[in-house]
Amino acid sequence: GLIAGEPLGHILLDVTAHSLGVKTMDTVDWETNDADFFSVIIRRNTRLPVRKSEVYYTMQDDQPGVEVEIFQGESPSCKENALIGRFYFPLKPSPSNSPVLTEFAYDKEGLVHITVDQKGFHNRKEVTLDVRRKKILNDVEEEAADQEVMNYILEKAKKLRDHPELSEAFRGELKDLAFRYEQALKQEGDLKEIDDLEDRLLDKMEKAEERLSPDE
Repeated sequence: GLIAGEPLGHILLDVTAHSLGVKTMDTVDWETNDADFFSVIIRRNTRLPVRKSEVYYTMQDDQPGVEVEIFQGESPSCKENALIGRFYFPLKPSPSNSPVLTEFAYDKEGLVHITVDQKGFHNRKEVTLDVRRKKILNDVEEEAADQEVMNYILEKAKKLRDHPELSEAFRGELKDLAFRYEQALKQEGDLKEIDDLEDRLLDKMEKAEERLSPDE
């Protein structure tokens, strides 16, 4: 889902259903050695509309750019959250530890207006992310990345559905949900239906991972 209602007296307020943030190098995945820290910019249940920002720092001298990956979820690990957007931000030559500001402006229509600004270098980029469709709307260079984001959940679901340690019935249910979700995305169906299918698919995937996890 995208937003949830929070009653306040007789008024219904729009709030974020999930935390939104970006991937950073604060921690790495021990298996792949890739960045895996979910740095939250807008927290779950924040009232909409809202504008929040965080400052991050370059890792090396004359770093050529940064891949901005946007996730939603509540885990400190990005791989346990959902990738919902991605774009590349080229940097101008600068020393390591140079500040880069990332701002999210989240409106009631489910759009996040993202600004990335390399402070002191007159270098900034603005994109709009449709959270429901997991699509960067106004950056023609990112079409391939958008497609990758759309497939992110599906690819993970397909790996799980073929796992031999899951029962045939469970794999069948997972396969059916993944197929229906994929068709709804391709046909750009009703947003409420897409949200519902996505929530059900993610829940099923979480249960699959619990069944596959070794007992502690």
